[in-house]
Amino acid sequence: MSRAFHPPDTLSKEDLRTIAQVRRDVWTNGFKGMFFGSTSGYLLHTTARFIDSHLDDTTKRKIMKGSTPLRFNRNTAFLATLLGGAMGSFAFATAAGKNEVHNLRHIYEVGKKDMNRDEGGDVVESRRRRRLTRRTAVAKNLETGHGLSDSHGGHWVKETSKDSQQY
Repeated sequence: MSRAFHPPDTLSKEDLRTIAQVRRDVWTNGFKGMFFGSTSGYLLHTTARFIDSHLDDTTKRKIMKGSTPLRFNRNTAFLATLLGGAMGSFAFATAAGKNEVHNLRHIYEVGKKDMNRDEGGDVVESRRRRRLTRRTAVAKNLETGHGLSDSHGGHWVKETSKDSQQY
């Protein structure tokens, strides 16, 4: 199940209401965008079909310049409607999410872990030790001629004269 049905205990009722409202706004604006985008796509298709039907052949050839002419039918109308709906839904939902993110700033801080220290000791010191260990291991591999590749167990396969003649 989704974590939306089982939120962490650190969130208050007001925080849960805020999250629900932001989700609702994103979904609502997504559906509004789908409606307006679908309508706009269909209207643009109808307008293009109307303009295309009132142009003469010489003007169409000048505009298209040797490419195949676009035929407007119910398939292209359906495509324009679906593309308009998808783009409108994406644009409206994205805009709503970006406009509502300021309501979630304080919720991001709830339950945040301090990354500079952990339970047993200093995280910064353990990272420094791991980095030094990695550096010494890489330096040792380069000095012994094994390289950084992990293929063939970290050892380069010796090339024979038979292998070089195949290529």
